[in-house]
Amino acid sequence: MPGIPVAGVEELLDNDAETVILTRGMELALQTCPETLEHLRARGIQFHMAESNAAAKTYNKLAEQGESVGGLFHSTC
Repeated sequence: MPGIPVAGVEELLDNDAETVILTRGMELALQTCPETLEHLRARGIQFHMAESNAAAKTYNKLAEQGESVGGLFHSTC
């Protein structure tokens, strides 16, 4: 299944992200591998999946609140 693999979130986790924002692109075309979601759940990491604009708003809100947040933003589809 195409989409965000586990390796795609590792750098965020290595940099102490406690919440991860995963974007689905502007047209909601991008998927996230089920293994990636399971990996985040197993590590106790909160995550949000959304269209890119909505994801950016969520990221900014959490960052402003002092949350340790990381994001993968896909804007081409």
